[in-house]
Amino acid sequence: MQIIVVRHGETDFNKTRIFQGQQQIPLNGKGRAQARDVAAILRQYPITHIYCSGLVRARETAEIIDKSFKLPIIVDNRLNERDWGSWQNKSRDELATQSETLKNIWREENLDENPHEGESTLDLMNRIEEFMKYLVIKHAASDVILLVTHGGPMRMMIGIIKGLRDKDYLQKDIENCQILRIKYVNSRFTID
Repeated sequence: MQIIVVRHGETDFNKTRIFQGQQQIPLNGKGRAQARDVAAILRQYPITHIYCSGLVRARETAEIIDKSFKLPIIVDNRLNERDWGSWQNKSRDELATQSETLKNIWREENLDENPHEGESTLDLMNRIEEFMKYLVIKHAASDVILLVTHGGPMRMMIGIIKGLRDKDYLQKDIENCQILRIKYVNSRFTID
């Protein structure tokens, strides 16, 4: 099985580095153009299934990509961005100046800490791991699956596949409409 993961296109919140979390924020003009560009790249893959997050920015991106494939889009909320709770609608810079505790949470010093009334890193990791196991059960080895999701879930996938239970992978920048290719062969996920 081959899995192609794409982060949604840009939103105005991405541009200003504001935590979106699970808010319904649409793509901006640049984000729609990015989705069209990534759709052109993805035409080379024989995609058999498309899944996307339930958040509008991911759904819009998936719909633009799907114009090339005309497949049903399966919405799965396990692909949603992390729930940032009270951090939503605040900029990273604003939060970093509030206290050392907030800086440490953003740096993911403690994976199960959740003082901002949303999901902990561990909660998100468990949700993504559950979804990846679901794909293995649900799909055939010949399937080529497209996932349209967010930066947080993509970082979790990288961490799960590489077996990283520390914070190193959590700091990786993932650009809007960046592509991550994953294979599932011999009962193992690998990054292609």
